[in-house]
Amino acid sequence: MSIETVREHVARWCRVRKRARFEADMNEELRLHIDMLAEQFEGEGLSPTEARRQALIEFGGVEQTLEECRENVGSRLMSDLVQDVRYAIRTLLRSPGFTIVAVLTLAIGIGANTAVFSVVNTLLLKPLPFDEPERIVMLWQGNPETGVEKDQVAWADYFDWQDGSSTIERFGCVVNSTSVSRNFLMWSGGDVARIRGRHVSSGLFDVLGVRPMLGQTLEEADNEPGGLQRAVLSYSLWSQAFGSDQEIIGQTLDLGRDEPGLIDVGGEARFEIVGVVPPDFRFPQEADIWLSIAGYAEERSLRRTFQRRDAHRIWTVGRLRDGTSVEQATAELNTLQRQIADDPQNQNIPRLSSEVVVTPLLDQVNGQETRPTLLLLMGAVAFVLLIACANVANLLLVRAMSRRREIAVRVALGASRARVIRQLLTESLMLSVLAAVAGVLLAIWGIDLLELIHADSTHLGSKELRFDRLGDVALDPAVLGFTVGVSVLTGTLFGLIPGFEASRLNVNDALKEDSRSSTSSRATRYLRNSLLVSEVALALVLLVGAGIAIRGFYRLMSVDVGMEPENVVRAELDIDMARRIYGLDAGDSFETIVTRLRAVPGVLDVSGSGETPLVKSGWNDTFRIMGPQHETLEQSDLPPTDVRLMSPGSFQTLGIPLLTGRDFTEADDSDATRVTIINEALRQKFFGDEDPVGQIIRMRGWETMEKTIVGVVGSTRNFNDDTAGRPELYFPFKQSFFAGPEVGPVMLIRVQGDSAALIPAIRDAVDGPSPWQQVLVRFRSLDDILDQSASSERFRTVLLGCFAGAALLLAVVGVFGTMSYTTSQRTQEFGIRMALGAQPGQILQSVASQGMALCLIGIAIGAGLTLILSKILSSLIFGLEGVDFPTLAGVSSLLLLTGMCACLLPAWRAMRVDPAGALRHD
Repeated sequence: MSIETVREHVARWCRVRKRARFEADMNEELRLHIDMLAEQFEGEGLSPTEARRQALIEFGGVEQTLEECRENVGSRLMSDLVQDVRYAIRTLLRSPGFTIVAVLTLAIGIGANTAVFSVVNTLLLKPLPFDEPERIVMLWQGNPETGVEKDQVAWADYFDWQDGSSTIERFGCVVNSTSVSRNFLMWSGGDVARIRGRHVSSGLFDVLGVRPMLGQTLEEADNEPGGLQRAVLSYSLWSQAFGSDQEIIGQTLDLGRDEPGLIDVGGEARFEIVGVVPPDFRFPQEADIWLSIAGYAEERSLRRTFQRRDAHRIWTVGRLRDGTSVEQATAELNTLQRQIADDPQNQNIPRLSSEVVVTPLLDQVNGQETRPTLLLLMGAVAFVLLIACANVANLLLVRAMSRRREIAVRVALGASRARVIRQLLTESLMLSVLAAVAGVLLAIWGIDLLELIHADSTHLGSKELRFDRLGDVALDPAVLGFTVGVSVLTGTLFGLIPGFEASRLNVNDALKEDSRSSTSSRATRYLRNSLLVSEVALALVLLVGAGIAIRGFYRLMSVDVGMEPENVVRAELDIDMARRIYGLDAGDSFETIVTRLRAVPGVLDVSGSGETPLVKSGWNDTFRIMGPQHETLEQSDLPPTDVRLMSPGSFQTLGIPLLTGRDFTEADDSDATRVTIINEALRQKFFGDEDPVGQIIRMRGWETMEKTIVGVVGSTRNFNDDTAGRPELYFPFKQSFFAGPEVGPVMLIRVQGDSAALIPAIRDAVDGPSPWQQVLVRFRSLDDILDQSASSERFRTVLLGCFAGAALLLAVVGVFGTMSYTTSQRTQEFGIRMALGAQPGQILQSVASQGMALCLIGIAIGAGLTLILSKILSSLIFGLEGVDFPTLAGVSSLLLLTGMCACLLPAWRAMRVDPAGALRHD
């Protein structure tokens, strides 16, 4: 930009700032010119009055001359803008009712769009807090032979990938095998606290591009067996437990699991603190501390672990090489894994994987249902915004008709069509700005509502990494920029329509007509009716979508889960803490806890499981039925099943019916015959009408381990499981091992009355003397777990219901407003018709039928749109296949009924018109 251009802009701005003085100077100069002309005509013999008139004629229009002067000095555009804004504010203030209705109508649409976009921005658009997150992927192993789609990675396969991959620049891993790798007791000055940590490779920090805030991260040598035991602290642990001590680097942290004199379950566990990560680093989300792989196990054991291909115990991340796609990495790693699976040395390895699944980290974090759900909600709120815009455009059309004479006077005084449009557009933009401010306030409330109705579902699937990022949703600059953009777009959208209509009026007709003859043109009526029809059509689509979602949610919540979850509490047993307190081994500690809990008043039954059947087991394998059914099957053809661990009495505690055979007993220990219980889904699929009790199965993962079927129980499912019954095998605790999601097995406690009120008594019965010595942690009722298994569907259904309700309200307001204005414009017509003998009922029918005809057209168009969108809805709504005609019919009837009610009040007013008063109406 040149210096001259800058000076010109500055000069124009200064002239605008001094506009009053500039206008006064121009007026004074024009007055002098007119006075001089008048004196000249007086000298020619004209009277002063006639001389003045001739001077004005000779000079021309004063206002036009003023406009030309403003244009010549370059101040017109800025001055017009300031003038338009001031005039728009005065106009809106003169009509507070209109302004409030228009602002609130738009605020609903803008606020809903802002709230949903803030979620979309956080989950889909905003990058993860890592370096070049688009290049970061997570790697899983799969095995179609065992029915495993995504499993954790085996150590030996992980190291082979590192050596053979050219598409992955760097690998990192997180140990996720047992409670030993996730929960720790941190000793400090005689005090102890339970913290959540992970053993990780040094490559994890390199893959994620994390730079320490203090100190350093782990090194390659920390990954080797016999390497150093080192730790990196989270910001929260560093600030809360260590008071943000800047001298923390180099200090030793004691993460031993026991005190001297008690059973040694952890061994030497002193870790050197080498760094602190920034506050926004969360991977995995719940970690307080990251420990070196070398500290995971003693050297010899760790070397053996690194050679295993059957123990899938690590989450694996990788950074793609620059320019490499996910598809290329998937193809290469699958080739490597097939070579591993085909190697003759690996043929007898159980649970050997044959496939690799590569998932972008953002997709992994959000989950596969997040994107389509959010896009569906964005489409819904876009419909709400369009309905709001159509509503306000109709209001402005009505308002413009009442201002026909004002606009005609302005045009007669020299205002151009562009000038009129710009003035009306400025008023609409002022409305949208006010609506944006109100919409932001509604969005803040809406975000809080989103957090209330959303429930994190990470408890349902255990092996796949999930983050709950909804807590990060906020009105950041990107969201506010979106709000400003939406408000400007909507202001322009609904402002141009009445602006163009108003600018096309005939000035002569508008100046001559009075209110009795002021009727809108056919084109204006057609446009107004079209806007009304579009409101009804869009509202119908949203209402049908919400109705389908509600019906699908009802069907989902009506599913038989196969158990009685009422009054059952689930709590995780910290088996290491129990061993420490009781001084017993794991099995005896478990029995002690069961005995103590059964003695608590209000506790009806107690048992244990690896995890409740409402939650994915995380243990899959194939099996062979010993007999003619499977004797000819190859290993690759063996059927898959889920495996669960249960203690005696677990089925009774959960209310799962025993259909045939017996339950597990205390006699089913490691010295007894190995037994199993199957569920009804497995029996129906593989045994038909044959009694399976007494038959023997062999698990692929344990070729020498045969198990005798001793019972059949009912099939179970949660609301998130899309299968009516998944085949499952149950093993007794004492013949397998203690397992659980975090700290050990899960205790199942059936109580009488309020479960929350009994939790303190339950804790007192089993916990140690100190507050930190909690044996049972993370209490949850099964009702709550079951309820949250439908959290995604509930989230979508509630929001669609809210948006549909808003759409219905806006549509009703639009129908009422349009019909009220149309009725007021036909007052004289109604008076004449009634004076000529028309009955009030005929007037009522005439007005109502006109409104109902518009509603029916909108419903027909909306039904067509719904049929077009039915495939999308079918993929998102539980139990929906094709078009849901009952819902479509019901919603259409509802919309027609509400439209009728909106038409009745204007029609009732029309039928009560006084003919004499209507003929005098001005």
